[in-house]
Amino acid sequence: MPSVVRTKKFAVRGLSACAWLAVAGIPIALAVPGCQGRECESDGYKDYGYGPGEGHLVTADIWESTPNYANWLAFGPYHLWGIHPVGLEGRDILRVDVYYSADQNPNATPGSNYTIGAGNGAIEQISPDSRTVLLSNATCAPNYVRIVIQADPLPPTVPAADSGVGPAINVEAGVDSGATDLDAADLDAADASD
Repeated sequence: MPSVVRTKKFAVRGLSACAWLAVAGIPIALAVPGCQGRECESDGYKDYGYGPGEGHLVTADIWESTPNYANWLAFGPYHLWGIHPVGLEGRDILRVDVYYSADQNPNATPGSNYTIGAGNGAIEQISPDSRTVLLSNATCAPNYVRIVIQADPLPPTVPAADSGVGPAINVEAGVDSGATDLDAADLDAADASD
């Protein structure tokens, strides 16, 4: 026989315990923590960044998982992404921006929007070697994410000795390129002063 609950001058028939508590005005999360179905089951861990089409460098120091106007990554309940920003290896990660939305492509869908990931919806951790950003969704809400990672700039390159920068000196012959008046004796004196 279906249960009958009389609250607020109306009858509700055949409701589950969770629905009954909601109708009665009792906070469900406090009363019955098991009210969720299977919507909070995790689909586990996945790597992203090493495969073809998985992210790219926008500049020498900025990597993005997907373009802003493309399909974003699925980010299910309790999902964990291992993001590998290929091209930023060997550098410290300065910033990780996580954007999430309920729509897979929020910029192409009229009326859609997105926000900056925060709190349990976007928990991030950077590996000690700065090669992986772990991103987890510690909620039951399925979303889509786009990740933008910025690393410290590459150090300036030092020109090679034979790059054509500066005078080229032929020490053995005592002949220079015409840019200086040094000879082999001057070089030996300069070496002795070091």
